[in-house]
Amino acid sequence: MDKKIALCIPSRGRRKVLQNFIDSFDVTETGYSEILLRNGYNDVTLKEYLDIDHPKIHHVIGTDTGFDGWPTAGYCFAIQDLVERYPNYDYYGMMEDDCLLLDKGWDQWMISTFEEKFPHGIGLIEFTDITGGIHALFTSKKQIETLGYFLDRRVREQAWESLLHLNGNENTIRGSRIQHCPTPRGQYRNDLGFAGMDPEIVRLWTEDQLLLKQWKESIYPIEKQKLNEVTRQDG
Repeated sequence: MDKKIALCIPSRGRRKVLQNFIDSFDVTETGYSEILLRNGYNDVTLKEYLDIDHPKIHHVIGTDTGFDGWPTAGYCFAIQDLVERYPNYDYYGMMEDDCLLLDKGWDQWMISTFEEKFPHGIGLIEFTDITGGIHALFTSKKQIETLGYFLDRRVREQAWESLLHLNGNENTIRGSRIQHCPTPRGQYRNDLGFAGMDPEIVRLWTEDQLLLKQWKESIYPIEKQKLNEVTRQDG
């Protein structure tokens, strides 16, 4: 098996947090994955990131201002940017920098499971966060080429949810464990909703939810048809 996974990781201002992720990567990957690390050009801790010398980490400097640039920048924007800059991997995954990979051989499992369950190349694998807090999603180059994107910028920071909706339960496999270890900046929402959050972030998040609703009504049927055509042809 000579397939490779690109694990897309945006990070800003928390180099030490990222190191915990890298350490978990080093003890669990088995030769089928690499990290695409994206940092902001105006991150005051950028040099700390650039000092990382790792044979399986590729550095990318983003030209946006990170989360401060929402709605034209942010986590989902950064993931899509990485995919477009590095288009030649077989699979792509999105994960936050404050996560830990728990299962040895997760990369080999991901590739073999995807090829067994989705021989047509259309599908989604969601890693299981043992804390139940986040979604870590993986898909194939085939699906990305079919849609023209990994994460749809039209729904901004709700793009991960549109991806789950697009594939649905019938084309989503869950497995391989991760652990989310959230920092305060990573806690967008909690059981109290938006309590204690910056009103501007609340406004933008609410806008994104409206965009997602509109996407489901008008764009989803078109995008779903694209995926269905591939599965029918290969079926």
